[in-house]
Amino acid sequence: MGSADVAVRRHLENWQDPKISVAELEDVYDPAHARRLATHTASLREDADIDQFAARAEDSSAGAAANAASAKAGATAKRAGGYSLRRTEVRINAAGQLTATKRKETLTGEQVQERERRKLKRKELPPQLLPTYKRQKLAPGSGLIRKRAAGKGHVVKRRHARGPPSKRSRAEISAQARNVRKLADGRYRVVILKTTWSDKELENLGFPKKNDKRLRFWDFKGPTAKGDAEAFDKKMTEWLENPNRAGPPPLS
Repeated sequence: MGSADVAVRRHLENWQDPKISVAELEDVYDPAHARRLATHTASLREDADIDQFAARAEDSSAGAAANAASAKAGATAKRAGGYSLRRTEVRINAAGQLTATKRKETLTGEQVQERERRKLKRKELPPQLLPTYKRQKLAPGSGLIRKRAAGKGHVVKRRHARGPPSKRSRAEISAQARNVRKLADGRYRVVILKTTWSDKELENLGFPKKNDKRLRFWDFKGPTAKGDAEAFDKKMTEWLENPNRAGPPPLS
């Protein structure tokens, strides 16, 4: 307590010294004084020697500074040359079992810089414009959770709102191709699969009810039927998968 009292008196003397500027007092003397009082308080709580505790505090500060410098150097290296990271994702499948999948993520320096720029832009957005805002406002079990046709388990439809679209896998291309079907009379039909969107969910998104018009079927005929159906299917898919969709769905 006596040592702490001496530190306080010396700090008051520094503030009364006309040779020391206010900027120097605020930037140099005040932080040093705060560290001294914190060291005194901690040493009293642990009933430890003040000098020994001060030495431990200096070692801890030096270690924290070294960790910060290492993290900064690592971030600089990633911005310049990119990085490669392996991770294991654990998920619960429809049967309630845990499945582990090993993934490897590789980014170039330009991709790392672009990711940081997108992160800064997201911080500047108001909450209602963030891609995750609508998801957080939904009630549990509604909207984004798609029920399987058999009614067993759930499938979460994941949307990637950030960054450029990645190359689609063969399975995704195959699933997309099934949305356009050729009928026996030469017509082409666009179908929104029930395994992805239920009737109730489509009605909530602004689609007409069953009594007014079919919810998930659109037929095209004529010499350009196939191209028209594929173009409409692409437009409809982009609208459905856009988390920031606005306005009515493209029904024609």
